[in-house]
Amino acid sequence: MWAATVLFPFILLVTSALKLPGGLEDGVYRMYLDEHGNEIHESISTPALKEIAKASSAAQDISDNVETRSNEVEYVESFCGCGFDLVHSDCDAAVASLEAQLGTGVLITELSYYAIKGAVVAFVCNRGYGFEINSDDYARGIGGVTSVCGRYVAGSLEGYSFDDGGYADVGYMQYYAGLNFCEHAEGSGSSSC
Repeated sequence: MWAATVLFPFILLVTSALKLPGGLEDGVYRMYLDEHGNEIHESISTPALKEIAKASSAAQDISDNVETRSNEVEYVESFCGCGFDLVHSDCDAAVASLEAQLGTGVLITELSYYAIKGAVVAFVCNRGYGFEINSDDYARGIGGVTSVCGRYVAGSLEGYSFDDGGYADVGYMQYYAGLNFCEHAEGSGSSSC
């Protein structure tokens, strides 16, 4: 119990300090701290142009079924960046790239997994002790964001829960150097648009 009491506040403190470096290429990354406490943004996938086009097509198919998917979402609170419309093709490709990387399931013990495409970052931020997430879990979460915030509007769900008891923030927003998307994920005063 002591470890849980100590680790949880540490994870929350750390997620509030992490920032995206500039010049990251399109692709999927995981963010963690090394043994010295240094922030590491590790590229785990750089999609080829053919894969991006295929992923964008799959994301559009998913986007067409938002209402169906969002009915299955459990979360604590939603945050919407009303007025921050995202580049549609970048948003679709970032979401699809992250979904493709998550596949049939990834155990996330790192601080976050995220995908960058152009001006958009799609993300999963660890808000607990680790959890397993797959592409279907992420798709349902993104469906929930779209349901409450609107299509291609920056937003996130706080405390999106999974069957194994883990929870996370999931969403997407505009990408820029220095962005702390895990902190900003819960920064909007609007819960819907």
